[in-house]
Amino acid sequence: MDWTTVVVALIGIGGILLAQLMTNQRERDQRSHQERLKEKDLEEARQQRLRDDRIKAYAQFARLTIARPTTDTSVTVYLVEAYSAITLLGGSVEAMGAAKQLYSRTLNLRRLATEVQWEGTTTPDKTYREASDAVAVAYEEFINITRTDIGHSPDVTFDFAHL
Repeated sequence: MDWTTVVVALIGIGGILLAQLMTNQRERDQRSHQERLKEKDLEEARQQRLRDDRIKAYAQFARLTIARPTTDTSVTVYLVEAYSAITLLGGSVEAMGAAKQLYSRTLNLRRLATEVQWEGTTTPDKTYREASDAVAVAYEEFINITRTDIGHSPDVTFDFAHL
């Protein structure tokens, strides 16, 4: 056997092995890329679900702070639940701060509602009126901040009756 034949055979075998190694590496790279894409898609879907859950929690909380009579003491339990959902789901620091402020002011207003004298559905109590105005301001701030948190324009102003 001549050395030239051996060298050619080794080069041929080496070429086949090198081609196989390159193919295997390319397949690993493709699988890795596909896995990264799948992980990215899963993370995007998780973030979208979290955003949707935050939207629901923000809406429920906002609804409870202004849409129920302040004399209805049963609402307090629902407020605690809604605020708890917001703290669990998170959001921006600003949104969390605005939620806390609205929660605190709403509970204060509801506490005052049990202490003041009512004339039908209104009260002349100045402290109650100031607390109601504070809730309205906190509500507007909460809505604008949470709109930004979920990707909407924050430029919303409200002109609704006192609570």
